[in-house]
Amino acid sequence: MSNNNLTPLRLPDSPDGWGGWLSERCGGQLATARARAAAIKDGPPTDATALLRTWNEVSMALNNAMSSASLVSQVHPQEALRSQAEAAEQEGNQLSTDLGLDRDLFEIFAAADPTGLD
Repeated sequence: MSNNNLTPLRLPDSPDGWGGWLSERCGGQLATARARAAAIKDGPPTDATALLRTWNEVSMALNNAMSSASLVSQVHPQEALRSQAEAAEQEGNQLSTDLGLDRDLFEIFAAADPTGLD
């Protein structure tokens, strides 16, 4: 994930496209968050700065999913889509909780050498 390639968020072209957009947006971002967290656990970065950069990618993906879900769940006129968005938001909340309680991740962060961090 890189901030060098920022592009505007593409929204659905038609009212019928929102369900698929929401699934793709939230599902994709949650998958990215899970994959980046797994990468930290599978091969922790060698220094604290790299660890924090990777964790930032996890956080950004999680926030991208949850902010999209939250907005749609609050403002979309179709009840079915609001319900779909609420479910995506709950999945994001669950992932956030799971990551926050993950003992392996805690130990990786606790072991990181903060030398060089400001």
